[in-house]
Amino acid sequence: MNQPPARPFFRAMQANENYECVQHIDTSITFQRGIIHTFLHVPKDFFIITDRLEILLHDRFRTSAMRKTKIEALKTKEHLMLAALDTFYKKGIARTSLNEIAQAAGVTRGALYWHFKNKEDLFDALFQRICDDIESCMQQDLESNAGECWPNFRLTLLKFFQRLENNSMHYKFHNILFLKCEHTEQNEAVIAMANKHQLLWREKITTILSASIRQSALPEDLDIDMAVIFLNSMLDGLIWRWFTSPQSFDLGTTAPRMVEIALDNLQNHPQLRKQAN
Repeated sequence: MNQPPARPFFRAMQANENYECVQHIDTSITFQRGIIHTFLHVPKDFFIITDRLEILLHDRFRTSAMRKTKIEALKTKEHLMLAALDTFYKKGIARTSLNEIAQAAGVTRGALYWHFKNKEDLFDALFQRICDDIESCMQQDLESNAGECWPNFRLTLLKFFQRLENNSMHYKFHNILFLKCEHTEQNEAVIAMANKHQLLWREKITTILSASIRQSALPEDLDIDMAVIFLNSMLDGLIWRWFTSPQSFDLGTTAPRMVEIALDNLQNHPQLRKQAN
């Protein structure tokens, strides 16, 4: 860790020791330059502030070092997540070991354990990262649409498919989720985690549909439970079809049409209305 300048340096300045050298000090810290400049031009009361200055500089260096350590830790965690993503994508979750992830990341297994307890913890972090990206996009769109949920939801779905096609991280993660998240006893914890996040997504859709009804963008008698099942079936079916037969259609042109069809059905199809008992 970098250490703050020692007080004797300022005492030497006060005593005019090495005074000429002080005038040529080259430091990268603007604050220090300002203090030295102040001493050279107004030295009368300079020594009075050195105690406070020393504390201030020490706090500055300590805060800077802590910030640097935190940033480096976040970079390492991100690097491990990307290494896990690539390894899961190539081998599947069940056939991937923590040793392989550590080797792919170029770190020791101990360094990996410092950030993640196990494969499930890594997968959960990846899932949360994708969800955070989608949530952030939704929030930005909501602000640009003056809080109107329905047009915002349409944008969210369109951008989801754009990221799926063009963003490597989103593509690999959903490929793992749909094709390489093996439903085996060994993967029970991962499957449970995936189900948890998918439940959160269904709850998010339910909230959006309910808000859209309140804003009169959807009919009051919309059967929300049926609408969520319909929408998830459409989304999951399109994603699975593209992953298993990518050459059979162009996602970039097909997804927007499918989104429009789905949203039109939510607004107009009689089978998505509440049925009389």
